[in-house]
Amino acid sequence: MSTRKAQINRLGDAALISAEDAALLQASVAARIGVAVGDGDNGLPAIPDVYKFTLSSGADGSATQTLVVGAEVYDAVVILKGAGTAGSDVQVQHGASTAISDLIDVSAGADKALFRASTIDDAEQSQAAGTVLRVAYSSTGGDFPGAEVYVYALRS
Repeated sequence: MSTRKAQINRLGDAALISAEDAALLQASVAARIGVAVGDGDNGLPAIPDVYKFTLSSGADGSATQTLVVGAEVYDAVVILKGAGTAGSDVQVQHGASTAISDLIDVSAGADKALFRASTIDDAEQSQAAGTVLRVAYSSTGGDFPGAEVYVYALRS
């Protein structure tokens, strides 16, 4: 390995790399990451993100986050914070109420039970940066028990 490459490979030693070389290295890394982000098909891994939503117990409602980067949703997991009540369900959506996942029925769940979306709509799973990602929850037979919801997505 050349001396120059050895110097550049020693990133922890700032004295061995010039500001110009550091800028070139940063641009190179950014370009490689840019190719890999949201791709996964070219032999480079895509970058996964997890969006955490805390659903309050009580009345029906929703929790939202605005996506900073594009995302392709591939899974959703619900962990109850209390026993489910009749008609309790959770759904991952985008915008005002367009469904990404099926209704996740959590009514039969005990405290700490884990539920997973059984379907993800392939026509709705890809969302652009700036889109509102929403997790809606409701219960027809009493107060919603509260939950943590983890939405898994690949950056796109």
